[in-house]
Amino acid sequence: MIADRQTFPLRDLKPNVIAVVHDFVEGTRNRIRFAELGLLPGREIQVLRKAPLGDPLEIQVGETLLSIRKREAESIVVSLDHES
Repeated sequence: MIADRQTFPLRDLKPNVIAVVHDFVEGTRNRIRFAELGLLPGREIQVLRKAPLGDPLEIQVGETLLSIRKREAESIVVSLDHES
């Protein structure tokens, strides 16, 4: 990860804030699945809703709506910098 950009796990992104997929935590087992779902570095992503206990999260990537587990959201690194 690049130190001069503020990056954080997707799980910490507040609803309705647009971020950019920056990277994935090293060793992420779901990297291929994420790519198949359109979760690729440089893509805009937004958390639409979080369940009461934070699991699952409803997210939007492009025109696609997805529900992912909090554990999966912890492995997706996002940035508010739209030039990732």
